[in-house]
Amino acid sequence: MTGGTGEHGFNVRLRDSQTKRDFDKQQTANPDANAIADHYIAEHKRREQEQAQREADEQRRTKERISEIKADERRRLRERLLAMAYDSAGATPKEQELVAQMIQSKCPESLGQPEIHLLYLGKLRALIGNV
Repeated sequence: MTGGTGEHGFNVRLRDSQTKRDFDKQQTANPDANAIADHYIAEHKRREQEQAQREADEQRRTKERISEIKADERRRLRERLLAMAYDSAGATPKEQELVAQMIQSKCPESLGQPEIHLLYLGKLRALIGNV
């Protein structure tokens, strides 16, 4: 009594090898199925790459926006500090303009730094007082 179902009965090794041979025959007999599967796999990978690129671009834009916002906040803070320094020194708008011109001509990298502006305001007032 052999029992089991199918051509090879319960012999698992023979059944597995026959299943593999059947699968290989089917794959070689129908190459269009492989081409279609390869096309869909390639399409899926392309979509994943595009999605990853979009996400990377969005992260880069977000970082740029954050950097711009922080730079703008620093600029506004520096302007407020400069305005407070000029107010505390009682500088006139004309003095502020002259100080800005002096700093721009001698050390432009220091433009906007309240302590440098106050230093040049003192120099300007000393020059005006001595003339």
